[in-house]
Amino acid sequence: MPPVRAVFAVSALIVSSGSLGQDMMRHVDLASPEMTQAEVTRADVEILIQNGAPVDLSNRRLSGLDLSDLNLKSANLQASRLNKTNLSRADLSGAVLDQAWALGGDLSETKLVNASLFATQARGANLKHADLSNARLTADLTGADPTGATLVTCAAGPI
Repeated sequence: MPPVRAVFAVSALIVSSGSLGQDMMRHVDLASPEMTQAEVTRADVEILIQNGAPVDLSNRRLSGLDLSDLNLKSANLQASRLNKTNLSRADLSGAVLDQAWALGGDLSETKLVNASLFATQARGANLKHADLSNARLTADLTGADPTGATLVTCAAGPI
C-alpha cells in the first residue's frame, strides 16, 4: 500500500509542557558564556563540511554564529548550544538536534526533513517556512513562529 500523507496542525506537533520546560531550564544560566558564546567559527564549520563526512558538532557551543545557507545534512548537533544562531536556509535534512538548545534561533526556510528534534529547547525560534517533513518533533517551541512551516508525515498504513 502506498504511503498515506497526513498534514498535522502546528499545535498538534508542538510540545510545550509548561512544567517540563520550566524544570529543564530551572538551573540553567542562560546568560552564561556556555549558553551565549561560540567555541568555533563559521569557517571552522565550513572546513568540517568540506571533509565530506557527516559533521559532528554534538555538545558544542555554536551560539550566535551565522550558519545560514550551509549544507549540514545528517549533522550530529545533539546537545549543542545554538542559541540565537542563524541557520536560515541551511539544509539540516536527517540531522540530529536532540537535546539541543536553539533559543531564539533563526531556522527560517531551513530544511529539517527527517531531522530529529527530541527534547530540543527552541523557545522563541523563527521557523517561518521551515520544512519539517517527517521530522521527529518533540520540542519546546513556546513562543516560536512556525508561520508557513511544512509539517507533513508519511505513514505506512491507513490513519
